Amino acid sequence: MLRSALRTLAPLRHAVSVRLCSGAAQMSAGEKKIADLLRQRFPSAATIVVDDISGGCGSMYQVAVESDEFKGKAKVQQHKMVTETLQKEIADMHGIVINTKSLIRVGFGVSFALRFEQGEVESSSAANKKSMTHHRKKRRHARRSQSAKSVPPLLNDGEVIRKRYTVDFMIGGGGFGQIFKGTDMVTDQHLAIKVEPADKDGRRIKLEFMLLVELRGSSHIPVILASGTIRGCSFIVMTLLGKNLSDLRKEEKSQKFSRSTVYRIGQHLTTALRHVHGSGYVHRDMKPANACIGLPPKENVVYLVDFGMVRQFRDKAGNMRRSRNYAGFRGTVRYAPPAVHQRKEMGPVDDLIGLLYSMIELSDGALPWAAANTTKELEAIKENLRTEDLCRNQPKEMVQFAKSIFALQWDHIPDYKRIHGLFEKCIGDYVGDQPPFDWEVGKGA
Repeated sequence: MLRSALRTLAPLRHAVSVRLCSGAAQMSAGEKKIADLLRQRFPSAATIVVDDISGGCGSMYQVAVESDEFKGKAKVQQHKMVTETLQKEIADMHGIVINTKSLIRVGFGVSFALRFEQGEVESSSAANKKSMTHHRKKRRHARRSQSAKSVPPLLNDGEVIRKRYTVDFMIGGGGFGQIFKGTDMVTDQHLAIKVEPADKDGRRIKLEFMLLVELRGSSHIPVILASGTIRGCSFIVMTLLGKNLSDLRKEEKSQKFSRSTVYRIGQHLTTALRHVHGSGYVHRDMKPANACIGLPPKENVVYLVDFGMVRQFRDKAGNMRRSRNYAGFRGTVRYAPPAVHQRKEMGPVDDLIGLLYSMIELSDGALPWAAANTTKELEAIKENLRTEDLCRNQPKEMVQFAKSIFALQWDHIPDYKRIHGLFEKCIGDYVGDQPPFDWEVGKGA
């Protein structure tokens, strides 16, 4: 129904579409509430279309509005007008959060998705919720599979490299390369093979190899096994790990981890960073997706991964490199420390700020700037947010950790032992000794 309505609206000069989630044949109570609100806000609207596209769950809707108020307005202004209306009027009542990842352009208007976090406009059955979650996971898996298939595999299934390692199948891929599951024909050990395309200069993967060789034997760091080139593509072979923390968090019903799990993750990754920094390097891309758990029987060990963005901040003699006047952006916007947004040199402290942001997301389910519509807005929230507000749901030791690292300069070396102790106190506030991680017991907080 909505698709044909949008086709009708597309040629209009000033159409605004807002997408939520269901698709009933006639207007439901939730659809009527949304439509009435928009009708009150935009009394001159020629057309208002609302469609529940969540299979009747009332958790997501698609909305289209044509109004004279949008004449002469830029798309950003149109988006803001509708967004503010829904945020102010509905969000407080029903817990709606704007999902800017789903931003879509439609004609001269805008389209974006809304989803319900805490409440719902109308009730839904548990069966419908379960069905919606199932279909959402299927769509996400399909998108990932399609993305992986869009670039031809750099290695062939069954191929043998270095006369020892068999390529089983591709398990992931991105802009910087592909990762394959493999098997060591001598030890029968499962392993990961990371490959860079031939058109890359190979510096990232070579740098990762050199650092992993230097860190061999260090806890919470994957073990490097081999390296080389095949058909012009550089590759490294390392131990195979399990899922990353970002995916594991999303598998939790609450979309977050228990406090004990978060602080133990903090301890493991602080140890990993101590090893990396001790070698004179900074990671520069700390985030939950770059931390993986081990395979059985090491599911209770968290490993730091993806060292393709590391940079040396100190030479082998212990001398600090000179700080650059301008440093290009490195990392991921959501978890990037303030120094990165300011294009300043990154040091060990910036990895720990990335760790802090990661722990807040894993504990709270989202960061305070998750709903920011632009990078500029995100930067402003980061810059102006008080440490106490960032850690509002955390024990006092987390506030102490945050304040201590925000007070450091880029070339200062953090007190890893003290940080580890602060996390230990956080764990002690909630549970006894050595509790299982959430993914070990199959449930979170």
